[in-house]
Amino acid sequence: MTYFDEINALILEISNSNFEKIFKPQIVNIEVGKIELKMHVSAEHSNVIGRVHGGVFASFADMAMGVACWTHQKKAITSDMNLTFIRNVPVDQEILATAIVISNGRRLMRTRCDIKSSDGKLLVSATGTFFVLNKAEKPVL
Repeated sequence: MTYFDEINALILEISNSNFEKIFKPQIVNIEVGKIELKMHVSAEHSNVIGRVHGGVFASFADMAMGVACWTHQKKAITSDMNLTFIRNVPVDQEILATAIVISNGRRLMRTRCDIKSSDGKLLVSATGTFFVLNKAEKPVL
């Protein structure tokens, strides 16, 4: 089993955890320092005006940036995240998150993520700082 196979298995495990099971992310592309995830947004992801809730975008970006860190064979947890909401979309379509590691430090990793609509329009731009766990530490899923 390759490390990317392990990440795919972890994505499946995450998809079945309590919080993330409402996202059901799917890997589109994966390489060292980069991941593309897609998810289908539905009514359960909407706010009161029928658009995708901002918290869904934030969680999806956080998930993608965290997994991008994992492609460097490091387990990392969010330390800081910033989002810029550019536009929103109605539910019942796919959105795509592309996350990259822009700094791969020993204890801190910096990341960037763009979330786009199915027609390629930029919806959210995010950056994040992730704290690298020691080998003995394990994130709780």
